[in-house]
Amino acid sequence: MERKKLRRMSKSANAYILIAILLILFLMILGTSVFLNIVEISVSGTSIYKDNDVIEASGIEPGRNMLFVDKDGAKQKIYSAMPYVSEISVELDLPDKVQIIISETKALAVIEDADGYLLIDPKCKILERVSSLPGGAIEVRGITPVDVRIGSVLKVASGEDSRLRYVQEVLAAIDAAGIVDGFSYLDVTNLGNVNLGYMDLFTVVLTGSSSAAAKLGKLPEAIVDVKKDPNFDDTARYRIDIPDSSGAWIWTPEW
Repeated sequence: MERKKLRRMSKSANAYILIAILLILFLMILGTSVFLNIVEISVSGTSIYKDNDVIEASGIEPGRNMLFVDKDGAKQKIYSAMPYVSEISVELDLPDKVQIIISETKALAVIEDADGYLLIDPKCKILERVSSLPGGAIEVRGITPVDVRIGSVLKVASGEDSRLRYVQEVLAAIDAAGIVDGFSYLDVTNLGNVNLGYMDLFTVVLTGSSSAAAKLGKLPEAIVDVKKDPNFDDTARYRIDIPDSSGAWIWTPEW
């Protein structure tokens, strides 16, 4: 009885192995056949780069079999070639379509280095190098770029990591609050007294322990209140701050 049982188990195992081999052979034949070959590649979400350039950067080509598309490899190639791309999704739409879905970042600030100016996004990713200070970007002061690599996050000189983190926090807060327009510079030379130029009328001061995000989110309403004050003079310049103790914005003339 025991021998019969072993023979039956052996036959079952052989049957499973045979099925697995046949399945592998079927997939190999299917993969090399005309079925599942890519006919169409579409790109969405990009305004900075041309669709054809994205497709070329991905390395995905019409005629290639869908089963052999390296999605992670394609994404990495696009990231490397196109710094303004922040997120990528490569989706296989069987039987013959590939969709490349892109989210782009934007240049929010600029920082000077020995060879010109570097455009950076809200996360301090270096997007490109320009020869002159561009209008509309926030000029970052107080940190020194080193080992510059386009498409990588900004690196700074020794001892300036805490300043870089604060720059990232402030830029993210400005972007999240939707108040990009109006800022001219961000100076983190002194972390106890961080200054931002705003609307050519105000020096916004970030002091104390409150987060930059919490303060900057309240800035637009504070500016409205300041301008309503009968003592406000639009030909003067003011310092505006929100102390941790009061939680309310205060403003004083800047002489």
